Amino acid sequence: QFYRLKRRSGRTMPIKTISKELVREISASYPDLKVLNLSSNELVKIENLEPLTCLTRLNVSSNKILVLNNLCSLIHLKELYASNNQITCANLEGLASLEVLDLNSNSVERLEDLVGLGALQNLKSILLDGNPVVDSADYQQFEQSRFQRVVEHSESFGEAGDFASAATSENKLDDDDSCMQWN
Repeated sequence: QFYRLKRRSGRTMPIKTISKELVREISASYPDLKVLNLSSNELVKIENLEPLTCLTRLNVSSNKILVLNNLCSLIHLKELYASNNQITCANLEGLASLEVLDLNSNSVERLEDLVGLGALQNLKSILLDGNPVVDSADYQQFEQSRFQRVVEHSESFGEAGDFASAATSENKLDDDDSCMQWN
């Protein structure tokens, strides 16, 4: 299920804000919405998503977002794609189910700017290429620590481990996923 906003000319209209009214309409029409694609719009912030508690995948890539926050109500969120924005910091607190975090090509300078990152116990993939932070010693230490935890975890199960190291913003949807997309 895809929903697109169009101008009278028939061309797709980019979204600049996520209004409460829009989210109310989405939530009423798709109460079990699992996938929301807001990529390639003109969003500068994420807001008003609280009613969309069933979301498991959110794509806000290729917007104009500076601060990634207001996500703590999305307790079932497993995948967050926010590449190609201007993000300098993110509040990841409350996203205990998060497994994939794509922040490629943003402006994150320090790991401390990713509030709550250390508490994401289910995180399997974090993508930060194209951010100043990847050149820092703290980031190198963080990656070594994550790798060591994965190795120890896989050894405790006697397996080589499955390293989820790659994710793309071009996501394939399962047939049973409810999906909404604006672009």
